Amino acid sequence: MYRQACLILSLIVSLFCVACSGSSSKFSPAADPSAAPATPHTRAEALAALDALPTPSGVDAELFAQLKSTLRTMLEAAPPERFVSTPPVGVVNRIDDLTTGINDQGEEGIQWNYKNVGDYDMNGEVNISDLTPVGMHFHKNSSSPDWKSAARFADGDGNGEVNIADLTPIGANFFHQVSGYIIEGGAVPEGPFSELDQVPFESGTPLLTGIRMYHFVPAVQNPVYRVVPVDVYGTPGEPSNPSVDFIISDLTRVVGAPGGPTFVGRAGNDLTLALAPGAPSPIAPGDIVVGSEDGGYLLRVMDVQHVGDQLDVTGEPGILADVFLQGGLADALSDLSQVPPAVYTIDLSGQILSDQPLVHASIITGTVAFLPAADVAVNYNQYGGVTYLRGLALGGPMDLNMTVEVLSDGQSGDFPATPDDIPFYEHKMTGFNFDFVAYQNGVPVTMALQYDIYVGIRGGGELAGAYIAQVISSYADVKMGGIYDSTGITDFNEYTPSHQPVGDPYINAPAGSDFHFTAYVQPEIHIKLYGNPVPGNSEDLALTLAPSLTLTGTRTITPEAGYDYILQGSMDTSYIMSLHHIGMDDNTQMKNFTGALDTILSGFRPDYSPPG
Repeated sequence: MYRQACLILSLIVSLFCVACSGSSSKFSPAADPSAAPATPHTRAEALAALDALPTPSGVDAELFAQLKSTLRTMLEAAPPERFVSTPPVGVVNRIDDLTTGINDQGEEGIQWNYKNVGDYDMNGEVNISDLTPVGMHFHKNSSSPDWKSAARFADGDGNGEVNIADLTPIGANFFHQVSGYIIEGGAVPEGPFSELDQVPFESGTPLLTGIRMYHFVPAVQNPVYRVVPVDVYGTPGEPSNPSVDFIISDLTRVVGAPGGPTFVGRAGNDLTLALAPGAPSPIAPGDIVVGSEDGGYLLRVMDVQHVGDQLDVTGEPGILADVFLQGGLADALSDLSQVPPAVYTIDLSGQILSDQPLVHASIITGTVAFLPAADVAVNYNQYGGVTYLRGLALGGPMDLNMTVEVLSDGQSGDFPATPDDIPFYEHKMTGFNFDFVAYQNGVPVTMALQYDIYVGIRGGGELAGAYIAQVISSYADVKMGGIYDSTGITDFNEYTPSHQPVGDPYINAPAGSDFHFTAYVQPEIHIKLYGNPVPGNSEDLALTLAPSLTLTGTRTITPEAGYDYILQGSMDTSYIMSLHHIGMDDNTQMKNFTGALDTILSGFRPDYSPPG
């Protein structure tokens, strides 16, 4: 207790010195005095509010009483000017995370996070209520489970632990208030800056952590931006740092950077790098190594062996948030996702859809032609992880022309018979990809657009004989996938279908009964960043488009033996979107859509009658 009492006394003395040294403001009086609170703050008000502050649920009453007593002593020693609302000032209150950003509407602008040292409950003002988070998280540290999501915001002195010292920022910044921000633009980071607009405190989006994230989309683009907090009087506070494209992790090591190691080879997640003769290793376990060679890689370093002028690096797949702590990756990814201007035509002729003992299905003749383009954007925030993610397949026309033959020796029920986790027969017939590289703050961003073409069939019923059908369909204005923002996920499943006339299907199945089957072609687009996506994160977006042919037959004997049939075309689409929120939750979104079946042809086919 003696040691703690000495610590408290020293904190009170240091606070008194800080408060006195900062008593004269460099800012002018309130621009609009009528905007001031109806009741001015006073020392007596603050102490009365402190006395009335209840012990938070789950917090030791004796501990909280001690915290209240310590803060009381600080406030009693504070100068009068500490009880007047002012904007946050000083280097400690300078916003240092003003970056590019993408808002919920997908618009590109700037983003930053609320900062007001001592405002632990993040309500816009440093006041008595900020003692509550200190009590709730007392003695938690960076190894505590809720450190990232909650406790760290009560660590006002940034020493990695919530303790008695975190009362000092409350006292030193007492009644610092943020009512909004002035947005400024300029030509160079050094200024000068001119005012563009203002945004209120409430316009910020509360993140999972409780801190507010702000977005602003300027009407006229400026090379550099700055934001300035203002209090309720309109008095400006500490200007932010000039805006940057991205905040890059200090642990990032770029292979091929000037003076650094160069690429020699890669085997999976292991790298071989070359150093200049006699140079020390700039890479250590825990670092993140990125490079553009071999399809791109982003690896967490597990081990490094320095042999001569060579480094042998053992790694594991990393995630984008390991490198890009904050910023919007729209521009870089839009550059990456430009597919070479060509329509790809894939020959489907001869493809086997099923070769089971009782069902043989194949594409007699056919082609699929398509040019899907990927529309990808992602916004990272250092306190919220992925706050916006757009993954869309855009394209058209997608043209399908195929004739399918199904031969059966007497299939009953669903076909083909497969395990429960494989509901239909499918195989990959081809694949190709395009690789791109762009740079963000000197860090290479690599993307592979990988196109995999699958063909398959599913169906069931009583089949015995031969069934042949053709479909000729086109799908324009394709837009499918999803967009994640603060409201959740918005799904897109849009396209404009058209079908050309085809001949009657051939049904030669006198021993069969009701049946149905769907044959489809599925171009699957994988958008892979750094070539080694991690399941559960946003490095791999899978978008699929599956135009299909469906033939359904219903057995009838009136007015004569045969089949009432319907021939239809449709589009099935799906996507996988994986989200990562700085380790607080992982939420894989798998969406499946079944397109509306468009009837191409319907009619009646009589039973087959052999020639007389």
